[in-house]
Amino acid sequence: MRTARVALLFALLSTQALFMACDKNSSSDSSSEKKEEAAAEHPIWGDLDLAKRLDALQGTWTLKLPAMGLVNYEGARAMMEEMTLQVEGDSATFTAAQGEVVKGKLRVTSPCSLEFAKDGEEGQLRFDFAASGADVYLGLGGVGTKLGEGFITCENNAFVVYDGKACKVYEAKFGPKEGFEPAIEVNCSFAGDTFRYQVPSFMDKTKLNEETLVRSGEVLLSEQLRDDHKLTKK
Repeated sequence: MRTARVALLFALLSTQALFMACDKNSSSDSSSEKKEEAAAEHPIWGDLDLAKRLDALQGTWTLKLPAMGLVNYEGARAMMEEMTLQVEGDSATFTAAQGEVVKGKLRVTSPCSLEFAKDGEEGQLRFDFAASGADVYLGLGGVGTKLGEGFITCENNAFVVYDGKACKVYEAKFGPKEGFEPAIEVNCSFAGDTFRYQVPSFMDKTKLNEETLVRSGEVLLSEQLRDDHKLTKK
């Protein structure tokens, strides 16, 4: 099962550090290489238009997020606090519970995750992100979304693809060339709306953890994302 919120915060900070490292490596790429990468289909989700998924986030919302990593502060803060998020195009403005305003850019990086890059700072924060109709979720927790005839789940270090019959996990490589390790088959199954599947442990790649998500329309949600991170339109 999913770990506690403290572990999720650790994953948030670990992911932030990872993307900072990736940014430094990618800055040395030539413009021609970037154009070739942009033109190529993704090895997992093909030509899916990720940028269009930001359409679901346009407008002003209230939501709950941890201040850690998003806001610079001293002293204690609540584990989760209510914030306001205003999105126009790919520009985002977070207003935290104590009035801090954080501006930056959003970029959808997979079918069920996005990055927020704060203006004037290196690195990005990663959030789980999913939308089904008018229901929009943004925060920390397990998530998946419809992909072809099945679903894809977005993990801290991997993607699990269910094609309607079986599951494969694609682990991200670390380093300047990035990419994915060869896909491996893992156990998974649907029982009603409950989806159970295996994914390599974030801390120990030799172990497989069993995770559980619940289907809601075209998305798969953990209890935490469903209960704590559903956005409310203002």
